[in-house]
Amino acid sequence: MSVPAWKRKPNDLNVAIAAENLLNHTMQKMKGTKGGSYFTKSTTFTKRIPLLKATTAVLHNIMAANEFQIDDDLEYKMRHKKQLKALAAVSDVVRYLTTFNDDRKIDGLEHWIGLVDDALRLLKAWIKSDKERRYRLLQQRAIRLAKLETEVQSLKSMPFGIVENNTNTARNQWLRSPNPGNANNARIVNSSGAVNNNNANNSNAVAPDCMDGRTE
Repeated sequence: MSVPAWKRKPNDLNVAIAAENLLNHTMQKMKGTKGGSYFTKSTTFTKRIPLLKATTAVLHNIMAANEFQIDDDLEYKMRHKKQLKALAAVSDVVRYLTTFNDDRKIDGLEHWIGLVDDALRLLKAWIKSDKERRYRLLQQRAIRLAKLETEVQSLKSMPFGIVENNTNTARNQWLRSPNPGNANNARIVNSSGAVNNNNANNSNAVAPDCMDGRTE
C-alpha cells in the first residue's frame, strides 16, 4: 500500500519531485523547433527515444518503490529493487546527456544535467535512509523477540506440578487445577481470593462481580 504524501519522509517526497522535474524538463526540451534541432531524425532512435524512456523510468521506479512498506521483509526487498532500477535509469540519463557535450547544440545543458544530479543525490539519500530505518526496525524486532523468549522461559520454569508439602503448587493456587483424589477445595474460592475450606458438594461457586460505577 502506498504511503500518503503527507505521511512520507522528506526524502521520499523530494526525490519524486526531483524525478518529475527532470522528466518535465526533458519533455519540454524535446518540443517544438528546438527539440527538432536537438534531436535530428538520425538521432531519434539513438538519443531522443532512449533519453525519454530513461527519464520516465526514473520517476516510474521511484513511485513504484514507494508502494512497498519498509517494515515488511518481502516488501522491503521489492522496494529496494525498484530503487536500484531507478538508479540504473539515472545512469542511463547521464550517459545520454553527456554525449551532447561533444555537440554543444543544446542550450542550458548544464541546468539539465544539474536536474539529473539533484535526482541522483536525493535518490541515494533515500536509499541510505531506508537502510538505516530498516536496521533500526530489525534491532527493535530482535529486542522484542528476546523479551518474549525470556517471558516464555519464565513461564516454563513456574511450578505447575503437584508437589507434596509445597504451597506453591497447582492445587494450592487460586483457580488452578483441582486437588486430585480429594473433593475438598475443588472449585471454591473466597471473596478475598483465598481457597475456601468448604467441600465440593456445597453449592457455592465463583462468579464475577459487576459494579455500577455511576454516581447517584
